[in-house]
Parts: sequence; C-alpha cells; structure tokens
Amino acid sequence: MPIWWLLGVLVIVGIIVASAVWASVQQSRNDSKPLISEEARVVKITDRNSGMFVRGGTRYFLNTRKEYYVTFESLSNGAQRKFFVPVNGHKIIAEGDVGVLTSQGTRYISFKRQ
Repeated sequence: MPIWWLLGVLVIVGIIVASAVWASVQQSRNDSKPLISEEARVVKITDRNSGMFVRGGTRYFLNTRKEYYVTFESLSNGAQRKFFVPVNGHKIIAEGDVGVLTSQGTRYISFKRQ
C-alpha cells in the first residue's frame, strides 16, 4: 500500500473526528447559554444548495438539500445576527417581518411574527 494512500485516509479520518468534536463543543456552548427572546426584524433570507459542485462550467447536484440562513436585526440595539433556519421554518418568515426571535447562543429556536 503506497504511503500517499495511507496519508489520505488519515487526513479524511482527522477531518471527520475534528468536525464531530467541533459540533459537540458548539452544542455544549449553546446549551450553557440562556434562552433569549427579543423583538427583531428579518433583514435578509439567503439559501444555499449543499451537495453542489461545478466542473467545466456545469453545475452538478449530488444528494442536494437547500439550506436557509436568516439575518435578524434586534429592534432594541440594532445588532444583526445570522441563523441557520430549518427548511420548514423559512416558509413562515419573510424579509421585513417583525416579531419575537428566540435563540440560545448561536442556535435559532423560533420566530413568531406580530
């Protein structure tokens, strides 16, 4: 077995382990934060296709899913925060909506329009 093959496998395993550790650390940090509910306005909704790659100018999609990110602006202090929003959650949110945003650390919990 060539050494480059072994190095490639070790790099891939290392990336998988590092990703799992990072996700666990981020979840622990979020769990230790209090739930915060504040009035906010939806500033921007962006979507992204995961599983897409481009080769020779052609887009290819493998096991794609659409991911939605929503930027909220706090009405009390003007601070903007961007959250990943589950696919079923983005359909009830539109740019310009005002309501109560509930979050915990970097985790989006809910948004209820007024």
